[in-house]
Amino acid sequence: MAAPRGLPPAARGGGVSARAYAGRGERVAPARAADAPPTRGTRVLTFMDYYLPGFRAGGPIPAVANLVEALAPDVRFSVVTRDHDLGVDAPYPQARRGAWAQAGSARVRYASRWGLGALPLMRLVRTEPHEVVYLNSFFSRISIRLLVLRWLGLVPRAGLVVAPRGEFAAAALRTRRWRKRAWMAVSARLGVCRDVVWQASSAHEAEEIRAFWDADVPTFLTPELPSALGPAVARSPKRRGEVRLVSVARISRIKNIDGALRMLAGVRTPVALEVYGPIEDAAYAEECRAAAAALPAHVRVRFHGELPRERLPEVLADAHAFYLPTLRENYGHAIIEAMSAGCPVLISDRTPWRALEARGVGWDLPVDDAGAFRAAVERLAAMPAEEHARFSAAAAAYAREVAADPGPLEQHRALFRAARGAAPGGGAGDPVPVPVLARRSGPCAS
Repeated sequence: MAAPRGLPPAARGGGVSARAYAGRGERVAPARAADAPPTRGTRVLTFMDYYLPGFRAGGPIPAVANLVEALAPDVRFSVVTRDHDLGVDAPYPQARRGAWAQAGSARVRYASRWGLGALPLMRLVRTEPHEVVYLNSFFSRISIRLLVLRWLGLVPRAGLVVAPRGEFAAAALRTRRWRKRAWMAVSARLGVCRDVVWQASSAHEAEEIRAFWDADVPTFLTPELPSALGPAVARSPKRRGEVRLVSVARISRIKNIDGALRMLAGVRTPVALEVYGPIEDAAYAEECRAAAAALPAHVRVRFHGELPRERLPEVLADAHAFYLPTLRENYGHAIIEAMSAGCPVLISDRTPWRALEARGVGWDLPVDDAGAFRAAVERLAAMPAEEHARFSAAAAAYAREVAADPGPLEQHRALFRAARGAAPGGGAGDPVPVPVLARRSGPCAS
């Protein structure tokens, strides 16, 4: 089956390969000598802690990878990132530190810890041609160093886009909160971010950015671009009285895996939950295992660890619903991927994906209402094959509608045009916020 129209080339099988995107740490793919710095199009010098072939850091990786392919050749990305994945000390095999490699449509420079210090970063920004600097975190040490260097006047003042990727959410600010609050206070007092163009993936994130900085700061609402799973896998018919749930997420507190397990304690029907995802917090993972062990015998939970991306379609095809009562998702790539595979979703109301029950594709329930989640699981269990098949078909149709929407792609183009124009000599004047467009589908739809 062909990928839905509107998806970036990487999602259609071009650019970065599916195995590379799975991020097994086996190789940098495709790894070849980098092209020379691009001479046409807007050149965007991008900094992020982790990039392909990594996968453990979650959503920011596919968010940028999909964007790289979708905007080429009009926008040319050069990505500077760590030479290893989150939670892994060993560098990617065949990654040449300090040299540019070509990965899909992006030039990628893998750097050691020392290669991302203040002086190497300063030299890199001074010597690498670019019109826009793109920071994919506000609290990353890489971003902090670059913002300070810029404030001190030690690097050229090109256009600057900062994508906090959900970092200003209350749940995210509770981790390392003193360090984060201190940096927010210092940067606000010194005016470090006075000419930043902020990127928000959802209307809720735009509100969080403006709540701290200023209601008038340039904030672009640019919903992320979804990925495709490749050929569809046939789903087995559901039988009344059974329910198989699947969770695909990092094992971290913000994903609320322990809460998801406790919610199942009061379910009366037999339930099977398959939990996939890399362990980000070992102590939290043990808490989750203890919560699973305390469940009644008719609730069976299995932890599988990391899931290669090529196996994701078959895992979703075997599940009756994707289950994630998360504390916060800035976008939720796994959620839309589940729906694209025809897997209805049972998630919290802390994501951009809302009004799901009205669309007939799943449920988005208050994260603190365990009773509502249990009722949804009971309904799934009682659902006959015909009704579940309608839910499945509606989920896949909704995902195709989201993928076909040209709005997010055009909003990303506007973001980088405005950021380029905001730089000295850019010629396009000051950036202005992109309006929240009335959209028929997607995470920003009402």
